[in-house]
Order: sequence, then structure tokens, then C-alpha cells
Amino acid sequence: MRAKLGHAYLVHGPESVGKTTLVLRLAGSLVCSGPEPRPCGACRGCRQVARGGHPDVRLIERVDDKRDITIEQIRQVEEWVALAPTEAPAKLLCIAGSDTLNAAAASALLKTLEEPPPRVTLILTAVDPQTLPITIRSRCQLLALQPVTARVLAEGLAAEHGVEPARAQELAALARGRPGWAIRALADPRLLEKERESLALIGGLAGNGPYRRLLAVESWLGKGTFLENRERALEFCALLETWWRDALLLSQAGVAPSLRGQVVGSGEAPPYGPGDIAAFLPQIQETAARVEANVTPRLALEHLVLSMPRTERVPYG
Repeated sequence: MRAKLGHAYLVHGPESVGKTTLVLRLAGSLVCSGPEPRPCGACRGCRQVARGGHPDVRLIERVDDKRDITIEQIRQVEEWVALAPTEAPAKLLCIAGSDTLNAAAASALLKTLEEPPPRVTLILTAVDPQTLPITIRSRCQLLALQPVTARVLAEGLAAEHGVEPARAQELAALARGRPGWAIRALADPRLLEKERESLALIGGLAGNGPYRRLLAVESWLGKGTFLENRERALEFCALLETWWRDALLLSQAGVAPSLRGQVVGSGEAPPYGPGDIAAFLPQIQETAARVEANVTPRLALEHLVLSMPRTERVPYG
């Protein structure tokens, strides 16, 4: 017995947390002809979904050389959505990264949401649902995905991908709750090295003075567009918050369970007391909120790093 789906959902959560994977699993269960539990992953319908070739399942994403999902992409599926399903009991259209819809594409999509064809489920995914027009959000059922704990992620990597336990723990720690990133890092060691470099930059801020902290912000943001800098700034805040939370645990108990010392460094207690750390953590969260509210990313990060607690071990420059 398949559960009846609504006509529109908005699945939101951090980058690489598994939003599109969840939607494709749902699509598989919709078209699966194998035994329970579904999707079986082996029947014809499941294989078609896996390779992107099922006639009743469509996935739309931003094209690599485009900044947005365009109106042309939405129009391409309007006729498809209007037709009855050919093999499955219903159709499923997924718009991955819907927070990159341009204004014209969002307007065209709204027409489909306002007058949904029968036997069609539309699922949008987004990192930040607030970037979508309220007219679209209000017509969708919202489903929030949260980061996966390091323990659960490490167990999954070991059980489903055969990763050796020590490596699974490192990947899970560096993934910061993102299963998609961890799985990609298995196949691409460059992702792992890039993450280590990012963590080294974040961790090095504690031992630097104001000038070097500003240089670190400049290096992190580079010369991207406002939207690119916004995403980079939010990532910076997420990494910084993880470092400081681990620093708080180290200062109190000598352990950092989330990153096992990867961020803080060698595992030694950081040069701050628990009071300083606890006072600074809300500033990181407030900075992220300002960036989400479209404050200039560079100014927000510069103010944040200059607000870091000073210690005798931090030089002036």
C-alpha cells in the first residue's frame, strides 16, 4: 500500500544534507514494482529513476553555466505535467535548488502550483526557503531536514559503503552533518583536503591579530558575486561556530566529540576560558542571521572576526 502524496512539498535544509536523495527515494517508492520495503532498488522502475530515465519522474536543476533556474526550464515541463502518467500511478516533478529560481521562472511555477494537475506531485528543494516568494511557500507542505549526527553518519558510511571505522569517523566529523559531502569525499580526496584547509584557516583565527584576521576574511570570500559571497559567509559562520563549540567542550572537559580535535587543532585546550567562548558564540549566530538578511557579507565577517576575544597569546598583527 502506497501512501497518498499531496500535490506540493518544499524540502529544505543545509547543503548536501540529502534533500534530493530523499526526493529520488520517494520517486523510487512511487514507481517501484518490487517487494516491500520500497523502493527495492532492483526493479525496472527503480533502475529508471536511478539513471534519470523514468517517464513519470522529472528532475530540474540549475544548469552549470547559469546563475538561475530559468523560465525556459519550467516551460519545458509544463506540457509534461499536464499529461497523464504513463506507467506509475502518479507523476513526480522535483525542482532541486528551487531557491535559485529567477523571478520569471518562479512566476511560471506559481501557475502550476495554483492549478495543480491531477496525479502530479511537485517537490521543491531549497537550502533557504525564505528566499522563495511567499506565494510559492504557502502552497507547499514544508519538510525540514537537519544535519546528521557524526555518530550516525559514521555508522552509515561503515555499513553502507564499507568505510573502515577510523576513516568513517574522520569523514563524519569533517562532513558537519552532510551525508552527501561525505559520500562525494569518498570518491574525491580533493574535497577532504579542501575541507582540512578551510578548518585550518578557521582554527588559525584564534592565534592571529586583527590584521591577519581581516586577511583571512578576504582570502575566504575572494572576488565572487554578492550571492556567492553570501553563501561563503554563511559557510564561514557554520565552520566558526563548530570550532568554538568544540573549543567550549575542550575547555570544560578536554574532549571535542563533533570534530575530535580536527578544528581546534592538536586537542589541547584553546587559549580562551568557557566564559569568553560562551559569550562569543551568539555573535557568530547573529552574524549569520545578518548575512541571511542581506547585510554585506564582507563587512559582517570583518566585524565578527574583529570582535573575537583577545588573549595574551594573540599578537597585535
